[in-house]
Amino acid sequence: VHLLNAELLVKKREVHLETNGSLDLGGVSKEVHKSVDIKTPGSGASESFLESNLEFITDSDEIKFILTSKDDFNWGVKKIRDWGILKFTPNVIFQPAWGIVDPKDLAEWVKSTDLAIRMGLQIHKYIWGPDAKGV
Repeated sequence: VHLLNAELLVKKREVHLETNGSLDLGGVSKEVHKSVDIKTPGSGASESFLESNLEFITDSDEIKFILTSKDDFNWGVKKIRDWGILKFTPNVIFQPAWGIVDPKDLAEWVKSTDLAIRMGLQIHKYIWGPDAKGV
């Protein structure tokens, strides 16, 4: 992966990496745009993220939390505060798990906090439906 990133960057290509942050990001160029999903307790994989990866996050990267409950939301807010995530990037997105968390509820939760976080939706599921493939 690192060799491929290097070749693409040399060719002046824009490189995006989506990851759950369970592997060390130290070898990934700062020029690579990283979208890092921090798994919440509702996912069953909340221990998978390497906190040490935060030092490799830049202000153009994004951190995303997929929420299955209000408890996941509160857990994410605590992680943002405890780890100081907003000092690494201003791009922190909370996204409701499709069919589990009502987006209206998440909007209220986001509004209720003093953190500069955003809410995101899986727009393709609203446009083509949750079971559409290849869209």
